[in-house]
Amino acid sequence: MSVFDPGLRPDGDPRRLITSLHHWARTAEDRPFIDFAGPAGTTSLTWGAFADRVRRLAAGLLDAGLKPGDRCVLHTGNTLGFMLAFWALQEVGSTTVPTIAQYAPDELRYVVEHSGAWGVVAAPDLLDVAREAVDGVGCHLIIDGPEGDGTPTLDDLIAAGDPARAPGGGAPGDLAIIMYTSGTTSRPKGVMLGNGESAYTARSFAEHLRMQPADRVLTCMPLFHINAMMFQMMAAVLGGARFVLVPRFSASQYWGWVRDHEITIGHLINGPIRVLLGAEPRPDDREHALRVMSYGMPLDRDELLAFADRFGVSPIMIYGMTETCCGATLTPLDVGARLGHQHLGPPLQGWEVAVVDEELAPVPDGEPGEIVVRSPGVMRGYYRDPDVTAATLVDGWVRTSDVGYRDDEGQFHFVDRMKDMLKPNGENVAASEVEGVLADHEAVEECAVVGVPDPVRTDIVVALVVPVAGATVTAEELQAWCRDRLARFKVPSIVELRDELPKTSIGKIRKGELREELRRAAARAD
Repeated sequence: MSVFDPGLRPDGDPRRLITSLHHWARTAEDRPFIDFAGPAGTTSLTWGAFADRVRRLAAGLLDAGLKPGDRCVLHTGNTLGFMLAFWALQEVGSTTVPTIAQYAPDELRYVVEHSGAWGVVAAPDLLDVAREAVDGVGCHLIIDGPEGDGTPTLDDLIAAGDPARAPGGGAPGDLAIIMYTSGTTSRPKGVMLGNGESAYTARSFAEHLRMQPADRVLTCMPLFHINAMMFQMMAAVLGGARFVLVPRFSASQYWGWVRDHEITIGHLINGPIRVLLGAEPRPDDREHALRVMSYGMPLDRDELLAFADRFGVSPIMIYGMTETCCGATLTPLDVGARLGHQHLGPPLQGWEVAVVDEELAPVPDGEPGEIVVRSPGVMRGYYRDPDVTAATLVDGWVRTSDVGYRDDEGQFHFVDRMKDMLKPNGENVAASEVEGVLADHEAVEECAVVGVPDPVRTDIVVALVVPVAGATVTAEELQAWCRDRLARFKVPSIVELRDELPKTSIGKIRKGELREELRRAAARAD
């Protein structure tokens, strides 16, 4: 008898994320669903086996004290345990809080405390950080691994859980995900994404990509980011596709994964695509089954043409952000891409995109303004932050703080970021957060953190520091100070000590002048 008794399942409401998992577990129980290509080899599960483990884990979590509506942090990176825990939390009707694997203990503790987390699921290699983060907080710690030295593990909970006790998921209005994202403030904000909003967005992506059960989706981007979670993982579940998960991107292994797993849909950001283009050409560069290669963050015309010519697949661009559930614009599959740097394409079906002025009034085509996005899939707001929510979510429109324009064909183009944000390797870094850490050092009088454009890393984080008069400090000491308090990608790659920083008449640091100076210096070095 199937582990999934149709008589025990809910009504199949498409506004619930768990509905699709239930559907494929009932109708394609023995068909392969997930292949996790981890360090110890590849683990494969069918739809039925995966759903059974999810239900057992959901029951085990309930027995451990988790309740519907509770928040649970997943601090694991790309693992099979992340997948099982994510869907088990949806089965219970609880809220998933994925966190960046590179977090330092203080950063993770902030998310745990701010979200009021019931528990933290941590991978073995991240366990020391997690233990320090939850020390004294009073929440559960669960290890994503087979052995826990007395600490409960996901395997323990799966073994003890009775799948008949799995609740079957929450309601469409329940809060499914809180995803913390860096902003211009010193602490990340918790973006609230509901069950219904997430299902709407994942379905939009699956339908746009014409995803079918015969497709195989490769994910090497981190699942703790909205792109991999929504555009790749959830869309694969909605479309019934086979999902291939690897821990992280590897230029030397990427095409091997694509060929070995017969991947049909891939996604990367601009940096890894440039790395693939920079590798030595091979006779088998076009020997693969890829029909879609999507990318986030701009590539220029020559790069797009070179990728298509060499690998035989034309990349399509997606533009969105965590607050829009990754949705906004997406290149159509049946229309040739307009190959222009910063060209975003047309709105995704079912999404509204506009360009407005400071008063939120639409501007004429061709005139730059702030890009705003509206759809049933955007965020509900920021968790426990009504003031910032009110400033960002206006009449259903998400203010992106990105500057762009719409052309006379209804296509959108990106110009610049309004926020003081950096994008090293695709990660969001608030300059103010790094500046705050540096300012806490006793030898720092003032500082400015800016980004210098880089073709592979997008931005290089650079800190310009004025030491306290008479103090002795080195760039290496300041980098070590940051390394102890920030995720690795936030630590400045370059620290320059200066006698003073350029300022306006009212004492504001002229960051634009600093950025331009550093750009010129980088150009001369090239």
